[in-house]
Amino acid sequence: MFNLLSLLLVTLFFSPKTYTHNSKEAFFTMETQNNQIYVLAEFPWTIRKALLQFDPKLAETKNKEDFDKALFLYVKTNFLLKNQEGFEIQLVKIKELDLREHSHQSNFEFYFDGPEFREVQNTLLFNLSSEHKNYHTILLKGKTIKKTTLYKASSFFVN
Repeated sequence: MFNLLSLLLVTLFFSPKTYTHNSKEAFFTMETQNNQIYVLAEFPWTIRKALLQFDPKLAETKNKEDFDKALFLYVKTNFLLKNQEGFEIQLVKIKELDLREHSHQSNFEFYFDGPEFREVQNTLLFNLSSEHKNYHTILLKGKTIKKTTLYKASSFFVN
């Protein structure tokens, strides 16, 4: 009986639904879909704090549209994709996802206008901490590539 209870407690405490994300980590899954680049972004609760630091005028508004516009500009400024020729790929839209799995995180979809990318520069949330890490999982042509951006190494090439 003790073993069953121990197994139940271990399962409960290490379940993905009870896992608390580190506030200095964000996760990005990237792939191409229908001539667009799709990015699923999982931010810690500190994304709001990063937006307020990026655009201090947000502290005076309660309008969600103002936050949406600030987020778009924040991502456009800090999450850059470049094509084979080294040109920046245009961010088209950002969609907030209503995933209730973790109340301490925010999930978004980013859509970029292009069928492929060669370089990623991601400085999102570095304005809050030089210790922040962005983890990327890139699904490309049947391969999975994992990369991390850090304050001192904020970009990488996709081979």
